[in-house]
Order: sequence, then structure tokens, then C-alpha cells
Amino acid sequence: MADSAFEATAFRFRRGRLAYRLRRSHYRSSRANASARTEQAVLASLIDELTRERDGLKDTLLRTRAELENQRKRLEREREEIVRRAGENIISDLLPVLDNFGRAIEAAGTASDLEAVRRGVGMILDQMRAALFNRGLQPVEAVGQVFDPALHEAVAIEERDDVEANRVVGVVREGFRLNGRLLRAAMVRVSKRARKEASSGE
Repeated sequence: MADSAFEATAFRFRRGRLAYRLRRSHYRSSRANASARTEQAVLASLIDELTRERDGLKDTLLRTRAELENQRKRLEREREEIVRRAGENIISDLLPVLDNFGRAIEAAGTASDLEAVRRGVGMILDQMRAALFNRGLQPVEAVGQVFDPALHEAVAIEERDDVEANRVVGVVREGFRLNGRLLRAAMVRVSKRARKEASSGE
């Protein structure tokens, strides 16, 4: 009888311990699940935030790219307009020169004084040069200058005793700069020292 009571007591004790373990395990599992659900919610919120930020940056990038493309096209149109207007202005400046050349040709057909015709053509040439020089054209300095292959193109060599060697002594075709930039090199004749002839006694 005592053994049966002891076994019943032991059984209740084991059952109580088992129930305690089950409750503790369930509590820990519930906490772990709650923690996992919290982490998932945080991650989902973070993903949503990063997605919105990505979409916002993508939209900003596309708008910026479109604005840059529009600005590039606008600058290109403005550049073309500036070039077109510059061409119109130069032509407008040269129209009086064209008119005067026509008058000079008409006058030359009946003129008896060729010197007057020459002076008239010279004045028209000066008028044309002034129109071009006002637009930034500048002649390349040549005669008397040291030969510079960056500005001059030698087409002839002359033996000279009256000037130093490697000096420009004549211009075959004038050179020009446009707004400081070389437009055309000057074709020139360049000096070199004449060779001394041997004396008759040698």
C-alpha cells in the first residue's frame, strides 16, 4: 500500500515537471516567434523604405538626364544661331565692298586714267581689309621677322649680305590670324648668307 502511494506521488511529480517543461518550452517558443515576427516586420519596413528611396533616386536621375539633354540641344541651337548671325554680319559688312567693285569695273571700261582706276581699286581693297579686321582678322607679321615655321611657310631662299640669315625678306602670299588663332601661314622668301668668293690670289 505504501509502495502504491509512493508511486502515485512520484508519478504526479514527474507529470508536474513535464508540464512545467512544456509550459517553459512553449513560452520560449512564443518569445522566439514574436521576436522573429518583429524582425520580419522591421526588415519589411526597411525594404519598403529602401525601395521608395531607390525609386526616388531613379526618378531624379531620369529627370536630370532629360534636363541635361534639353540643355545640350538648346546650347547647340544657340551656337548654330550665333554662327549664322556672325556669317550674316560679315556678309553685311562686305556688301558695300561688293558694290564698289561693281562700280570700279564699270568705271574701268570707260576710264582713260589707269592710275585713278588703280587708286580706286586700292581703296576698295582697304575697305575690305578694314571690314575683315574689324571681325578679328589680323595679318601675320612677316618681312624682317625671324623665320618661324609655326607662322611662315618658306617657298624660296635668297642669298643676302644686307640682312641676317634666316630672316623673312619677302612675302609671296600673306598669312592671317583670326581672333588670335592662325588661319593661314604666310608664304615667304627667307634669307641666307651669301657665300664668300675666294680671292684671286688663292
